[in-house]
Amino acid sequence: SMTGAAPEPALPSSCVPRPLMPHGSLCVYGFQCASSFCCPRLRVCLRSSSAGLSSADLGVSPGLQETILDIVFRDGATCRNPWGDRQACMQTSAGQPLRQWDQSRCGCKAEYMTRYQAGTWVTLNAGVTCGGDGGGVGSGAPGETTTEAASGG
Repeated sequence: SMTGAAPEPALPSSCVPRPLMPHGSLCVYGFQCASSFCCPRLRVCLRSSSAGLSSADLGVSPGLQETILDIVFRDGATCRNPWGDRQACMQTSAGQPLRQWDQSRCGCKAEYMTRYQAGTWVTLNAGVTCGGDGGGVGSGAPGETTTEAASGG
């Protein structure tokens, strides 16, 4: 029957790390986290939706610490307003995006959006590889790019 919609292309950054990532790991979707919860504002795996996060919890490569602290903790966090458009920005308790998922509607910083589209936000975590991304972006480059300042504001 032709009633179903065509299969959706894989969402950006939708790879599944093995093992699933612990508290303090940069994430896009809850299904990437051991807890199934990726904070919609910080874009970091938390033990639970009420858990706090300190800078020491972040598991990013040492050279990226400052950059990531800036994105996650300053100026309204990674995505300033995920509650303004819940259908586009929030996820189910199982860590699955809702049907109208659209990170561009959540007040996210340009540095995050660039890495979200390229599939390189999750791989900023030290020692995390993330295979099986249906998008096949294949960006094997390390996250140490210096071009992000050019994204304007």
